[in-house]
Amino acid sequence: MIGGVCRKFFTLHFLSIVLIGVLAGCTTTFEKTSLKATDYEIKLEKSKFSFEGKGSSAGFMLMSAMGPAGIAVGVAIDEGISKEITQSALDGKETSEFQTLIKSYVDQAINKTSLLNKKDSALFLKAIESSKKPVIFEFKETGFTTVKGNQEQVMAKINLVITLNDNFVELNFPDSIPDSKTLPTANFEQIKKDGATVEQVWVDSFQILFEHNLEKINTLNQK
Repeated sequence: MIGGVCRKFFTLHFLSIVLIGVLAGCTTTFEKTSLKATDYEIKLEKSKFSFEGKGSSAGFMLMSAMGPAGIAVGVAIDEGISKEITQSALDGKETSEFQTLIKSYVDQAINKTSLLNKKDSALFLKAIESSKKPVIFEFKETGFTTVKGNQEQVMAKINLVITLNDNFVELNFPDSIPDSKTLPTANFEQIKKDGATVEQVWVDSFQILFEHNLEKINTLNQK
């Protein structure tokens, strides 16, 4: 009887130790995929999301009647939409700074990419962490554009230069992604009023851009 109780106690104690070890291992793994703020820097050429599509179409139609003024009207339309999208993205956030907003999107995309069970994703993390200088993500373009053939749907537009140890590579979304790949899109009206939709489309698109170019990015650490 006593022996049976001891065996049960030992078994429970052993299972508790194993469970704690597993949980600790999971925690450690997650911590390894989280980058420090000092590992990389964000640089922006613009302080808001850009937008193109609705206004450019309107400007083209107005050009025949108004000349250059028609184009100006189109530019103003897209500029107004870009402000709406940016304000929607910032609403409800702890910061009003666009750079901090983009940094949070980059954080999410990098950590999602680093959790992939791929050799390239591990090399990508290691390259950033072992860089002699902070890796620089310089955004020439951060924005949205209407989907070709369907102006009621929009997708992210990203032009990014990554500099690692004085070597750099330029990446473009969606231009550098194969046509066969399904890309994240959102309804035009939804993107103007819902910050969560802005975030989801942008982070998912950014992650696709990373994943598709991991091998190219990793070569920066080998030059």
